[in-house]
Amino acid sequence: EFTKDNSNVREIFQDRIAKFNYNIDAIANPSDDPDFLGYMTSDSYYAVQLNVEVPLHLSVNQLKVSDTLDINLPDDEVSYIDTAELKLIVENNFPIDVTTQLYLMNDQDEVIDSIFDEGPIFLAGGTYDGTETLTDVDKQTYFIDFSAKKLANLKETTRLLVQPTFQSTNDDGEYVWIYKDFGLRIKMGAKFSLE
Repeated sequence: EFTKDNSNVREIFQDRIAKFNYNIDAIANPSDDPDFLGYMTSDSYYAVQLNVEVPLHLSVNQLKVSDTLDINLPDDEVSYIDTAELKLIVENNFPIDVTTQLYLMNDQDEVIDSIFDEGPIFLAGGTYDGTETLTDVDKQTYFIDFSAKKLANLKETTRLLVQPTFQSTNDDGEYVWIYKDFGLRIKMGAKFSLE
């Protein structure tokens, strides 16, 4: 049994929740069996399974995460690529700073190159005003010309590794709320010329 006395539900919701509404429906005789005589007393109960979305409240110091994306370049067409230009739009929709790099990986899951030659890029955290909406979201656009070496590595690429590192925007360890619509958004497009 989950109650206010045996959980930290009050601490989780603090004063950010003004109202918590719920609605439960129950069917006493789901089979509509006329021979079933059911009744409920003050000792009766029924079980409920519940899924709850709760925002995350945190402060981070160099939290590094990784994600991979499959890249499916057709083998019979990759060999004809002469030049390539990648367009990336990276948007930090978190109230915490992000430093990120994207890596090319081969079919052995080995990193063979990075997208940003100068090193990881930095995106400032959005301004957090205590609501689920951020202002001053950092959105950056990059055009990356592939050198001959990077192009050769692209031809061997089967996966893209994204490795962002998160850092709270202030040094005093202030906690911020993370809601389901927050995130690091990356849009990618490419232009190729063929031999």
